[in-house]
Parts: sequence; structure tokens; C-alpha cells
Amino acid sequence: MEIEFVSKRENKLLDRIEVDFKIGHEGGTPSRKEVREEVASKMGVGTDRVIIDRMRSIYGISETTGYAKIYSSPDKVREIEADYMLERNQLKIEKKKESKEETKEEKEGKEETKEEKEGKEETKEEKEGKEEKKEGKKETQKEEEKKEGKGTEEAKNQKSGEK
Repeated sequence: MEIEFVSKRENKLLDRIEVDFKIGHEGGTPSRKEVREEVASKMGVGTDRVIIDRMRSIYGISETTGYAKIYSSPDKVREIEADYMLERNQLKIEKKKESKEETKEEKEGKEETKEEKEGKEETKEEKEGKEEKKEGKKETQKEEEKKEGKGTEEAKNQKSGEK
């Protein structure tokens, strides 16, 4: 795999160097990781500072063109680049480990004590009592509806008898 830099620009605002490159290769298109390592070695920097933005190959030609960004520090990479781009370049791993540790600590803090569990049991008993009351109310409502239903039927019969 041979890499050739077509153009090189310095972006002072984002504190990085932007490079357009061509890679001559045999066989299939090289992986992003291989290209990142090659660009890093040619530029004399670590791979954690290099982001391969895009790579394009043309069918039938063993040549790939691409665009890479070389930052001044790994912190700048994480600060400026989007999460999906870090993930593509396999730099997102460190952030995920931190978030897993945080979630473990949060879970430990949320563990219930025996007293809290006992408090929940009391509320279960209260809920059961409320459900029984509701069932009693439903039964009385049904009885009232039956009575009202009979009364309305009698009223209908009287009205029909008058006609």
C-alpha cells in the first residue's frame, strides 16, 4: 500500500491539518484502520490524533482517494469530532468505559434498604384495601342500575298503555 498526499492544508481555527490523499493498493480496499496507521506514520503522529473522514474507491481501479484530519492532540479530536466519526475511526471506546463505570455507581446508590422494602409492603396492603373498596362500590352501582332499569321499564309500560 502506497500513500501519496495530494494536498495539505492547515486549519488554524480547528487546530488541525487537513489532507487529501491517494492510496495505490492491490486486492481489496484497505480498511480505515490500516489507512489511519499509514497516514499517522507518514505525518509522524499517533493514530489517536488522525481521523479518516472519507475514502472512495472506483470499481476496477486499485486506487482509493480520501480525506483525513490530523489534530494537534487527542483531546481536540474528542472535542471537535462528532460521535459517529469517532466510532467509525474506533476512538469512541474510551468514552463508553467511563459511562459504564458511572452507571455501576448509580445502580449501587439506588439499592434499596430493608426499611424501604418494608415500606413498600405496607403500601401493597393499602392498595389491596383500596381495590376491595372499589369492588364494593362497583357492586352497589350495579344494584342501583338494576333498580333504575326496572323503574324506567315501568315508566315505559305506563306511557305505552296511555297511548
